Amino acid sequence: MVIKRNGDGKEKEPESLDRRFEGVGDKKSVRQALHIREGTVDKFQFRNLTISASTGKPDTIYYSHDIISSLAYYKQLATKNCHALIINGDHDMTFPYVGTKQWINSLNLRVKSPWKPWFIRTQVAGYEKTYSKAKYSLKYVTIKGAGHSVALYKAEELMVTVETWLASHTNSSKS
Repeated sequence: MVIKRNGDGKEKEPESLDRRFEGVGDKKSVRQALHIREGTVDKFQFRNLTISASTGKPDTIYYSHDIISSLAYYKQLATKNCHALIINGDHDMTFPYVGTKQWINSLNLRVKSPWKPWFIRTQVAGYEKTYSKAKYSLKYVTIKGAGHSVALYKAEELMVTVETWLASHTNSSKS
């Protein structure tokens, strides 16, 4: 990992995700890849800053309340014709990958492709496993050395993961 330093030798803070991805969601090619119908979303927002207004709870950008479980929603989603991608940093202490694997196992999906390494320039960049059920598929990818904010510290690995996954599903909703 390269540590960037200011002129005074102190470590620089990583670039804000807001700045890094500003305007990306407004690009026509991105909206087409995500199958966002024209006119349905005015402007892409990286963060939902209105959550406190909708829940009636004082909040910051960090959530101060819990959802008991989202498992029922994902079990229902697994009955649909869609594709899901779950990305986990293997050093994520907020959502450890072992817990994510257990959560995915509780969906009772069939293993389509077994746990295997994936690479960038011959180096192991993480591991992946694909699950399926009827017309539903879920790809689970870990990114080696990444914590909870994968995009901050492993941007290249994240981009390769997302681009590869999107490319493998091009026009899949039209079939």
